[in-house]
Amino acid sequence: MADTVEKNLWREVLKLAGSEIEQKEFDTWLQPTRLASVEDSNLLVEVPNGLYKDFINEQYTSILNEKASILMGRKAFVKVVEATSQSELFNRDRKGKEQARGGEPVNRETPTRLNREYTFETFVIGKSNQFCAAAAQAVAENPGKRYNPLFIYGSVGLGKTHLMQAIGHRLMKKDKSIRFSYLSADQFMNEMINAIKNNRPDAFRRKYRTADILLVDDIQYIAGKEGTQEEFFHTFNAVFEAGKQIVISSDRAPKDLAPIEERLRNRFEWGLIADIQAPDYETRMAIIGKKAETLGLDLPRNVADIIATRITTNIRAIEGALSKLHALIALTGGSLTAETVNKVLTEFIPEDSRQPTSIEKIQELVANYYGISKRDLVSKSRKARLAHARQMAMYLCRTHGGCILADIGAAFGNRDHSTVLHAMKKIEEGIKGNDGKTASEAKDLASKIELFS
Repeated sequence: MADTVEKNLWREVLKLAGSEIEQKEFDTWLQPTRLASVEDSNLLVEVPNGLYKDFINEQYTSILNEKASILMGRKAFVKVVEATSQSELFNRDRKGKEQARGGEPVNRETPTRLNREYTFETFVIGKSNQFCAAAAQAVAENPGKRYNPLFIYGSVGLGKTHLMQAIGHRLMKKDKSIRFSYLSADQFMNEMINAIKNNRPDAFRRKYRTADILLVDDIQYIAGKEGTQEEFFHTFNAVFEAGKQIVISSDRAPKDLAPIEERLRNRFEWGLIADIQAPDYETRMAIIGKKAETLGLDLPRNVADIIATRITTNIRAIEGALSKLHALIALTGGSLTAETVNKVLTEFIPEDSRQPTSIEKIQELVANYYGISKRDLVSKSRKARLAHARQMAMYLCRTHGGCILADIGAAFGNRDHSTVLHAMKKIEEGIKGNDGKTASEAKDLASKIELFS
């Protein structure tokens, strides 16, 4: 059995790998793994059975080797073996079949499919998600009564799965006997196929159509799958007509789900549709603070600001970057320098998104730096504090954004090019003269721009 340090090593490997793997895949294939031992550069990892061994070797070995090598500081290799005792892994929390009302045995989904960290208490609420979070909490308090079905949609990594699993955790806490099913749409399809192949369609239907709470992630994956849509249509009807709660997530709104049958899309719109948008700067900072606190990571504000500025559209990427930083410090004793942060963040930002810094991004950065709003920055106000921030932003747009004078002027309240030239001159004079404060601010802001450009 691996000691505590080795267990922590594997936990950090999984965190880094998890930032690049779809949540549903991670929960299914990597969550049940366990580190048995570490011998030199080899990590011996136990999995429930041969199916897991073959699939992980085929799909995930390279990424696991890569993350283990990063954390160990040398070339490392993950060796996957079948566990001697499967009950400690795949079935470690399973209590076996339970008796349904009336004495019929039910193969209930167990809480092990839920990520323990995905609760309402750990979900950071901001302007971009407060409506969706409120709807999820209302469903958890009164399942089947209001907002049924609840349809959550939004882009990847914004918290849809977190909220769905938070509902599951809250309901399981209130009533441990609840018949609970949480799965992704493609898992639903795969189970249906296996049930047909093994001549057990009735057991499959009973499993999901008698659920008290049915949570289905990534429903877009059944698009174009006619047989799966037919089966899910009848499952939806059975659960809904029994007065039980249904929660569905997708990467797009019901009206944009194609090719999915009209009758299914219509049912998705029966209840409440709630979308999650990309978090604003303040919410990203709050998420970073919460995650850092959970990890026990002492994160300077300037480092948090760099992360919040560079990763703007994916909460999962933010969490992955923080886990990587935490691992680096814990395993190498390093410090959180701007260079270290920049190196880590490049792994979580797609290459095609690294492009010349836009005027809008510079405006956002400068506004946050001076503690003002973007509206103040482009306003007509001549207050000294606002005027200085505006001049600095214009200067940076020209010198570090490579923007033309006309575009800069237009972005700052339709000012003419002479106003932009005047702003640049004022900042240049401050940098070259005896104004150490202006020079320091310009240098600090320029370094931030270089980090996310």
